[in-house]
Amino acid sequence: MIKNIKDNIIVREYNSEDYASFITQLCDNEEWTNVFQLWNLKGENAVKFFAHHLEQYKTLDIKENGLMLGIFTKNGLLIGECGFEYNKGSKSVEIFIGLIGQAQGKGFAKEVVDALCEISKELGINVIHANVPEAHTICTKIFDKSKFKFSNDYDLAFNNMTIKMRHYIYK
Repeated sequence: MIKNIKDNIIVREYNSEDYASFITQLCDNEEWTNVFQLWNLKGENAVKFFAHHLEQYKTLDIKENGLMLGIFTKNGLLIGECGFEYNKGSKSVEIFIGLIGQAQGKGFAKEVVDALCEISKELGINVIHANVPEAHTICTKIFDKSKFKFSNDYDLAFNNMTIKMRHYIYK
């Protein structure tokens, strides 16, 4: 089982007992769904998505499934998700982090980044990437102070806009 313990958080695989927290802390959390509008996580869709998380752990094939892990406080409160996904365009593994609003600004994200770096080594991932909007100053500060190294700036075309991005690499 993937599990990484830091000073204030635990990053780990979900288990079936986490389903209730997954619903209340993430799916039914308005601030979470407003930020992460990539999927409809209500009712049966939430059940399927949670089941998909559990299935990922059977093979740990990041190129096919990605890998979603829960972020928990030391007292067991689910405060977000993080993990690895394979970017087919760049043929590279990327990390992602999402924290609920009440958990932001408390230093958890730095610990999550450190945990993901350690987990990547355990999984045999030699290089991971992070692509961060330049305007997301909190996130850029986290990566600037992390084990990741700044690689380059680039422009991302998105919804008829150009977003300035920063690319980081961890080896």
